[in-house]
Amino acid sequence: KEDKEKDPSIETVMNHFRSVTGSKHREAGDLGARLKDGYTVDDAKLVIDKKFKEWNGTDMAKYIRPTTLFSKSKFDGYLNEIPKTNQQQTQSIADRYDFK
Repeated sequence: KEDKEKDPSIETVMNHFRSVTGSKHREAGDLGARLKDGYTVDDAKLVIDKKFKEWNGTDMAKYIRPTTLFSKSKFDGYLNEIPKTNQQQTQSIADRYDFK
């Protein structure tokens, strides 16, 4: 009998989503399931921030929505992506120390 709309963690993340994106989405998609999987509110906020920064103003902007961001098949990948600038830095460090 759990009402997911009253879950404070979900409301916190959705408020962040609406604040970052300017959208009025009310449906949280699979966010509750991701939180039950052991991911944190901060994990969800990080995915929102990363994907908004990467996709806003591109053809991918249409996917900045809870159903995409919190899907079981995508969430962990989004969370663990290395930003392009960090990938470049990591690569140059690997080259410098020959960690290949």
